[in-house]
Amino acid sequence: MDASSSRRKAALLLAAAVVAAPGWGAGASRAQEGEEDLYQEQCGTMRRWSEQAALEPPDVESAGVCPVKGSCDNPAVRNPHIPGSLTPIITLILQINVLCHDDGSDCADGLARTPLAVADLNNDFGGNGNSQLDSRLRFVHRLRYIHDSRYRSLTNLGLPNPDDFPMKDQYATSPFTMLNVWVTDISATGLRGLSTFPWDLLALSARGGILIDDDFFGTTAGGGVLAHEVGHALGLWHTHRGGTSQEGEPLCHPCWEGPHAPADAAADHVGDFCKDTPATPPNFTCAPPPGIDSCVTGLSWSLFGWDVTNFMGFAPFIDTCRSHFSREQNGRMRCWLQDRVRGWISDESDTCSGSVFIEPGIHYGTTRGFTATSGVVESGCDGGQAGLTDIWYRYGNFSGGPVTLSLCGSSSSFDSQISVTTSCGQPLAHEVTCSEQYINCGPDSRHARLTFQSQPNIQYFIRITDDGSGPGDFQLLLCEGTNGECDPPPKIRRATIP
Repeated sequence: MDASSSRRKAALLLAAAVVAAPGWGAGASRAQEGEEDLYQEQCGTMRRWSEQAALEPPDVESAGVCPVKGSCDNPAVRNPHIPGSLTPIITLILQINVLCHDDGSDCADGLARTPLAVADLNNDFGGNGNSQLDSRLRFVHRLRYIHDSRYRSLTNLGLPNPDDFPMKDQYATSPFTMLNVWVTDISATGLRGLSTFPWDLLALSARGGILIDDDFFGTTAGGGVLAHEVGHALGLWHTHRGGTSQEGEPLCHPCWEGPHAPADAAADHVGDFCKDTPATPPNFTCAPPPGIDSCVTGLSWSLFGWDVTNFMGFAPFIDTCRSHFSREQNGRMRCWLQDRVRGWISDESDTCSGSVFIEPGIHYGTTRGFTATSGVVESGCDGGQAGLTDIWYRYGNFSGGPVTLSLCGSSSSFDSQISVTTSCGQPLAHEVTCSEQYINCGPDSRHARLTFQSQPNIQYFIRITDDGSGPGDFQLLLCEGTNGECDPPPKIRRATIP
């Protein structure tokens, strides 16, 4: 592809060249004019955005001003979203789509790596042990295996007709309420991953979401790739945006970010819009960035420090090199999440009083990272145990009637219990019913399911926790009446029960 085609919203006379550019292949030239050919294609997010944006009218740029995409580019709006240790956790729902061949063979996650990939993602967004850098964002997932050999390998991701669009058009699941992640072989394109920015018109469409190459999903070699692409989906640029013309701008453009002191407020308005991520050219090692800024300052790139271990750089995707998001990046992600893609947020609450009403249907959640409501026993099913990590929902309807709550779904991963009460202040004293196991519900019948008779215009508080075995993920089905989806799991032969 011609180098100029990667410039974000380039002059309209270049748009035709972008559209006509050939598909993305591993051998395509990625060097920019006047720069060394060191640009190893790892992430295609900026490139996809560049091509998509070039089809639209260009930004109107004032002299010396880096254009913004929305209010979250304003540090005064971003900073209140920077989380602290007491900031409530927000849980996002991932729809993991794993491609297989028509006969179900050669599935892209090896039939086992998805839970590991999501666990790694939660560790990465949890700061990998550094509580100061915890984003207070967590992820739960639902998993789908797609048997379609046509998409088990994608070779062209360039607009206007990339291979992933027909796949997504056919198989995307509720992109307004879940972030779709597609796992297949994209190695022929030279990419490890590709995402969609939240301000992109495609973000909440079937054609948005994330593509991950199967070699970098839930593997040691892929540590950090999924976190990198989710970072883009939540509004992060590469840390080297503004320090290279390879990120969609002409050399020394108005968004250029030169070396600067960590407290330099001007750096909040250029480059990646985060002053706590030092300016850097693309880095492919864990070493300090070499050379000088020849555009603005003439200073060494490493003069004021460096952040080559940031997930949004291009250092090697290994645990010892990719380790964190910065505090301002965490603020940007939480801000863009609320501003543009809040439908991906699960409805769960860490407190009974803060719970929100949920509708009938399937709700995905987790108790990982949450706290116990209080030091007292919350349910008759707790068996005298206090301090169990729990989450809460709220429910009610005008007419009343039978209501079923089930944790039997395949995404439930722990020994669970569920209870229903009419009071947050004294949940045990006002408990309606509870369940800590149900025949044929989950492995060894250890998941919870219950039915209760709701009364008109009464609020019910739904508590989900473990049975003393520790936290985990869950799939909650709430249904009203006696329709088929409320039926208990089918009875299995006694001989198959352990």
